[in-house]
Order: sequence, then structure tokens, then C-alpha cells
Amino acid sequence: MANDLGKRVVSHIKGFFRIPAYQRGYRWTTDEIERLLDDIYQHSENPNSYYLQPIVVKRLSDDATPENEREYELIDGQQRLTTLFLIISSLREWLPKVNAPYKLKYDTREGSWDYLNTLFSDIKSAEERKNDYIDYRYLYNAFVTIQNWLEKQDDPTNVAYTLYNLLSSKVKVLWYEVDRSENGHELFKRLNIGRIPLTNAELIKALFLNRNGLESGRSEKSLSQYEIALLWERMEQELRNPEFWAFLTNADPDAYPTRLELIFNLMSKKKRNEREKYFTFFHFNDLLTSGDKTVEELWNDIVSYFDTLKVWFENRPLYNRAGCLVLLGERISNLIDETRLLKKTERLVYLEEKIKGKLPSPEEVLSLRYGEGDGNSKIRNILTWFNIKTMDNSRERFPFNRFKEYPGWSLEHIHAQNSEGLHHEKERHNWLERQLIALNALPDSTDAAEIKNDVESALLMESIGGELFQNLFERITSLLSAKLSDDDKEANMHSIKNLALLKTDANASLNNSVFEVKRNDIANLDRQGHFIPVCTRNVFTKYYSPAGENQPYLWTDKDRDAYYEEIMRIVYPK
Repeated sequence: MANDLGKRVVSHIKGFFRIPAYQRGYRWTTDEIERLLDDIYQHSENPNSYYLQPIVVKRLSDDATPENEREYELIDGQQRLTTLFLIISSLREWLPKVNAPYKLKYDTREGSWDYLNTLFSDIKSAEERKNDYIDYRYLYNAFVTIQNWLEKQDDPTNVAYTLYNLLSSKVKVLWYEVDRSENGHELFKRLNIGRIPLTNAELIKALFLNRNGLESGRSEKSLSQYEIALLWERMEQELRNPEFWAFLTNADPDAYPTRLELIFNLMSKKKRNEREKYFTFFHFNDLLTSGDKTVEELWNDIVSYFDTLKVWFENRPLYNRAGCLVLLGERISNLIDETRLLKKTERLVYLEEKIKGKLPSPEEVLSLRYGEGDGNSKIRNILTWFNIKTMDNSRERFPFNRFKEYPGWSLEHIHAQNSEGLHHEKERHNWLERQLIALNALPDSTDAAEIKNDVESALLMESIGGELFQNLFERITSLLSAKLSDDDKEANMHSIKNLALLKTDANASLNNSVFEVKRNDIANLDRQGHFIPVCTRNVFTKYYSPAGENQPYLWTDKDRDAYYEEIMRIVYPK
């Protein structure tokens, strides 16, 4: 840093810190505050010091001023210093004699200092005023976050005491004090222009371009920066293809402002629970600073890795199998590493075997039950692969992006036969209206006509009582249900033979509908362009049912058996 009076480590910060108008207000969120608290507290077992990122100051008062009265312009580090003040002051709830050894002044909104202290003296007033300014809102949230963090500890008083000791002894600050001739605003801009502390991807981009500039001649620098920028943009745009993104990850694309960050996370082996915000950047920075890789070598590695992902994406058998494993929780980076030395046919076999390893054994399938233990997740995995493999056998690509547009795809009974959840008047009314559509589609019969009349009469009533509704429910489901074998009726109802992947709305009138109602709904959704998994569509069009046995309005034992046999043939080929 130009003209600095020295960089030193300090453990006791004292004085008055003026926060100039050129800085934005306090903006730390709950995640950042809790992460700092956790990191400091967990350091209690570590004999080493805990270092915070630097703060940059310029002294404003005379050198002879006592240390605890000196005034500084706080050029960089407002967020950290404000958070430390809030933490130390919050400890007074448990340690009444504790006080922060420094104060903060604000060039704009002078009331911020008063509000900061109101948090600790009159929280009710602070809550009432928190929406007066956005700065107040963030300060209030920070205070509540710290209080909640302390209160949820097993022994808050002991934790507060430990935290105070850590802040007094082990927590160190890198202190930069610049010469008084420095223009604070200009220095602030210089410090922040090159930092780009937004995403790992942007930091990595700057890392490549800056280092490339240092390692190349002037003309080469211009050319290579242009090439990197061009390739960067091409890869970024390709990752905005919903099909490519959904193949690579289950993550919400909106969580990645720069999509290339996903590629960098995969290459760096960043774990899902990694708490270091800049883990990925540090990984690439270490490769360059250690000399393990030159800029050119590392950039070529990135491009090569991206091209490998594209090859997998464009190859249908690889795409379907790897995409299925990603859907089931695997990371695409692990699959690439595990199959790196395999030939193409060996790779496909390996991936298919890995999928089978995530499924129950063939002998276990019929014993799985909806709503029992891990039955739902196991059946869902079987049906997911059933749909993907069916399309793969037809030389089609499974639309992972369409499937992931509908989070929470659930197991649904192909034919339901219980009234669970239909307790409210509106739900009962809606259910009867929907079943009436199916009743009207039936061939004329005395039973059907009688039930239709009773349903129409019930729909005209102001209130459909529970006893009346249950009577109608049982008569309708009996009429629109095939006779199940007497042996293990409950198993037939809740086994894989009567379950499909189906995204329904939350309305219980649909979830508990009989086969014919759901068949009509599936057909309507399909016509409207909604995504229906291929095997679900096949079930409701009786695709698997044996010729000559088709009863279009009913879901029979023979339909169930044929469906199950197809699942076993596709998912567990002999």
C-alpha cells in the first residue's frame, strides 16, 4: 500500500472511527455474522491466533492524543469493525461490565450511532425504528442474530465469557495506517476496484487476466486476454442452456450469477458443506502461486474439463446415465474421475452398475410400501431410472431440465381408494365434481345413473356432511374400481404396482381420485404442454396392459401386474 505508516497486528482496537460518506452503510447478513461467531468460538481449542481481514485507517487527530481518544478515518473494514462492536456490546447481556473499547461515527445519518446504542439500552424502541433507514434494518438484524446465536448455546453465560476472552486475546486484526497525505476516497476506490469480491468466478477471471498480463509481453497480453475473454463468454453462454445445466447439477441456476463458478467448484472438489466463501478461488490461486501450474496450463485444464462435460452431454447414452446419477445425488465430477481410464463401452457399463447400486435389489421391490420406512425414496429411485431407461432404449434423451422444472415430483397412487385429507367442505365439493366427470363417461347402467343423481343432489346442498360424503365416496370408488384379489389388498394399493411419478397440485380432491379422473387430468395436462414422464403417460393410456384385457375406466389386477413386469424388465434386465 502506498505511503503506509506500517502494517501491524493489533488485538486491542481503541479510538473513534469515522465512517465517511463515500462508503455504503452496514450490510452484513445473518449468514456472515453467524459464520464469524462460529469461527471465533470454535477457535477456543486452537492455540494459534485468529486473524481477521485487514482494516485500513488514516489518523485524523494529533499524534499526542491519547490512544483511546484518537480519531481515524475508516477507509476499509467498516463491516468487520461494526460487527465486532455489536458482538462485544451484545455480551453485556451476560457480562454487564463489558464495553466495546472504541466508538463509531457516521458522516451521513448521524443518528446511526445513537441507534446502535439504542439496540442495547432500549430494544423495543430500536425495533420500532428499524425500518426508518436501511442501515438501521441491517444493524437491528445483526443484533438479533448475535443475541439468538448466544441464547441457543447450552450455557450462554459461559459461551459469552469464552467469546470475550477470545476477542481480548486470540482475535487479531491486520492494521494498516496510511499517511495523512493520502486521499481516503481515492484510496478506497483503489482498494476496491481490483478486489471484485462478488463471486469466486469473477475473482478467478481477474486472477487469470492479471497474471497473464504479468507473464506475457504487451502484444501477447492483449491477444491472450482477448482469447480468454472470448472462451469465457462462450462457456458461460453454453452453461445458460437449461438442458446442459440440468444435466450437470441439481442446483438452482439462479444461485449462480456466473455459471462458470459451477465448473470451478467441480474442478476444485469443493464440498457442499464448505464454509469458506472463497474456497474455489483459493484453490486456483494456490495452483498458480505455488508454481504447480502456469496460467496457460491451468486455463487449458479448465477448457479441457469443460469440453469433457460437453462430450458427455452430447453423447446420449452417457447423458442419460450420468444425468440419472446426478439426479440421484452423485456429482458429475466424481463420475468423470472414476471413469477416466475406461473405454466408452466400459464407462457405460460402469455408470449403469452404479445406478443399480442406488436401487433396491430385485427381490426387495415387491415388499416396498408407500409411506413405510424408506419405501417412498426407494420406489421413487426405481421409477426415475425406469423413465430414463425407457427413453434411452428408444434412443431418446431424457429431459432433465423439464423434470427439474417441477421440484418435488412425488409418488402418486395410480388409483386411490381412500378419503384421507378430504375434511373440508370445499375439498369434498371439488372431489365430487371431479368424480362426476368420470361417472358421466361410464356406459349407461342402473348403478351409475343412481350414483350420478345422488352426487348431483349433494352438489346442490349448502353443506355436504361427513356421513353423506363417506357414503358417496365408497359407492363411487366401488363402481370405478376393479375388483382386487382378496389376497393382500393393502399391498396391491401401496406397492410399486399402483404408484407412478406424477406432479399433482396440492388439492386432496385430485390426490384421492380414482383412475379415470386421473387419466383425464393427465391427458389434459399433456395436451396443454405440461411435462408428463413417459412411463406415467404410458400407465394412464394402458400402454402396458395386455391386449384384449383392456378396461379403459378401471385399473385392474392385470394392469398392475403388466406394469410391474415392465418395470422389472427395464430396470432389472436379466
